[in-house]
Parts: sequence; C-alpha cells; structure tokens
Amino acid sequence: MKNKENRRPEPPGKIKIINALRTLLESKDFTSIKIAELAQTAGVTEPLIYKYFKDKRDVLHSLLQEYLETKFNDAIRELDKINGSLVKLEAFIHSYINAYNEDRVIARVILLEVSNSYDYYESVPYRLLKKYGALIFDIIKEGVAEGVIREDINALNLRHLLFGSIDRACLTPIVFNKPINVEALSREMTRLVFDALEKR
Repeated sequence: MKNKENRRPEPPGKIKIINALRTLLESKDFTSIKIAELAQTAGVTEPLIYKYFKDKRDVLHSLLQEYLETKFNDAIRELDKINGSLVKLEAFIHSYINAYNEDRVIARVILLEVSNSYDYYESVPYRLLKKYGALIFDIIKEGVAEGVIREDINALNLRHLLFGSIDRACLTPIVFNKPINVEALSREMTRLVFDALEKR
C-alpha cells in the first residue's frame, strides 16, 4: 500500500464525509449515527456518501485509516531519531498511551467500535495497526543485537502483552471520558515490560 504522502488527494466531498463522522463521534456512539445525519453534517447528499463508501462502517474504516497512516509515519520518523532499543521502546509506549489520551474519538473507535466487527479484521486499518505494532519486532531485534534484550523473548507475545495491557488500562478513562495520567502509566508499563525482557 502506498504511503499517505504518495497517494493522490482525496475528493473534497469524501474528506467532508470523513470529517463529519469524526465530528458526530465526539458526542455520539457509532451505532446511533444515521446516514442522513452524516450527510447533513457533511453538507452533502446521501447518494454522494454511497459514491465513495459502501456503507457507514466503510466511512469509519476510512477515518481510522487516515489516522493510522499518519501515526505510523510519525512513529517511524520519531524512532529514527532515537538511539538504543530500550529508549525506543520507552518512547513507543509513551507515544501510544498519549495518542489515546489526546484523541478520544480514535481511542473509542479502536477500543469500542471496530474490534467486535468481523469486517475490521479484513480491512486496511487493521493491516495498518498490525504494521504499527510490528515496530515492536524491529525494536526487539535491535535490542537482542545490542545485547540488552533476552534472545528467548517471544516478540509476538510481548506485543500482545504490551498492547493488551495498555488498552485495558486506558479503557475505563476512555469510556467515562476521564483524563489518563500519561506519564505515570507510561512509567509503570515501561517498568513491567523492561522487567520481562531485559537481559540480566
């Protein structure tokens, strides 16, 4: 798949529809949003929505895709500036938690809206999220080569542990729209992960 920078600009109408869904998701849950309401908020006709999207969930996936493409490219750029696998992992954990705290619409989409949909697991956003998560594999390989991460660590299980723990820790404040103590949670998650993978 092409990076966002290399894609042709999206039609203005399509962008309006995606942005309108984001606006509606700030105050409503996805299932309660109707196509007519989405069209009205976007200032477009309902047929235009179906010109660009299969259905409402397709709009949701496009919103998530835009976000994840940006986050993935940002993560690559930031990690390239950092030396040392453990420092990179610490920065990754902080960035992941901070993203949930800063963008509650996307946080709710990831944690509450798409994970219970079979279509999501065959979608572009899911592949992008896996690609984003695969950065963990690269960090672990680098750490093993540096001699600071155990050679026997299972990278896939570590990724499950990391994302699962962060998602669960962030779920309650996201559901109830409470602030996340990003610094404290990042320190705790980093300590737990480092205890598991650091070479003694």
